[in-house]
Amino acid sequence: LPDFHGNRSPLADSEALGVISGLSLDQSEESFLDLYWATACAIAYGTRHIIDALNATGYDIKHIHLSGGHTASPLLVKLYADVTGCNVVMSDCAEPVLLGSAMLGAAALDPEGGLALASRRMAGKETILAPDQTAKDAHDRRYAIFHKLHAHRQELDAMAVG
Repeated sequence: LPDFHGNRSPLADSEALGVISGLSLDQSEESFLDLYWATACAIAYGTRHIIDALNATGYDIKHIHLSGGHTASPLLVKLYADVTGCNVVMSDCAEPVLLGSAMLGAAALDPEGGLALASRRMAGKETILAPDQTAKDAHDRRYAIFHKLHAHRQELDAMAVG
């Protein structure tokens, strides 16, 4: 569980703690890579958890927009697509967050055109990666384990307080 600083969404549990299960004393490079991969998966499962919670309330999220450091790794981009089942959209802009701010500024200066027009005018090209359906079963199993770990962590927290 990647909640080393609490969980803001969807659990809204500021006291949530991270969990790492299955550690051994192995100090090999392969063991480190396994831990790194498990951490990356946990973050992606957390993203899926948020998407599932939103979709359960009426949203129909099929695309996620990814920016920042994770876009530098094709492996992590693929992981987000495969785990969430969403198309991952990435701006070809080097600083998409700054571009979004510029779009908001442009929209404020043109109240008639608004944000939609400013966005269409300023948006650059984008890359879209679709999920690989052959990875779905494995990720669904691991995602179920992710939920069980959350439930067990909550049970243990309750026992510690009582």
